[in-house]
Amino acid sequence: ALRAAEMGTWSIDVGTGMISPDPSILRLFELDTADTAPRPMEQFASRIHPDDAPRVNQAMAKALRGEASYRAEYRLMLPEGRIRWLS
Repeated sequence: ALRAAEMGTWSIDVGTGMISPDPSILRLFELDTADTAPRPMEQFASRIHPDDAPRVNQAMAKALRGEASYRAEYRLMLPEGRIRWLS
């Protein structure tokens, strides 16, 4: 269902900053789907459009502090200059 809806899930270890993605989120970020092991948050953050990164980082920081639920809409910079919107 996640793949058909082009949705994905992930969780973050707040102590280490490692993200555990499911294959669907890896497909959306165009990362290797064969390896679903936890990855550094920076690997995902590096794909966020530079104009959107400050807002996304702020939303993540608020969520990690328990001040708000994480919600963000942003662009990904994919290989070959392609852009994908995520929400």
